[in-house]
Amino acid sequence: MSKKDIVKYIIDEYGVTSPTDITNALKDLLGETLQDMLNSEFDEYMGYDKYDQKTDKTNYRNGVYKKNS
Repeated sequence: MSKKDIVKYIIDEYGVTSPTDITNALKDLLGETLQDMLNSEFDEYMGYDKYDQKTDKTNYRNGVYKKNS
């Protein structure tokens, strides 16, 4: 499938008639993938996964912390 065929398919499938329609179609097609990529990049940067409490870090990413009395 060529690039031209892909673009035609997206236009037909999503009923693209305006720039807003194009934006919405791309969000639908790529939004979740981009978010997953950003989450993976952040996990790599932090050095541990979200909700991981097995690290020796004190700044848990899920809001779990020891209460101050």
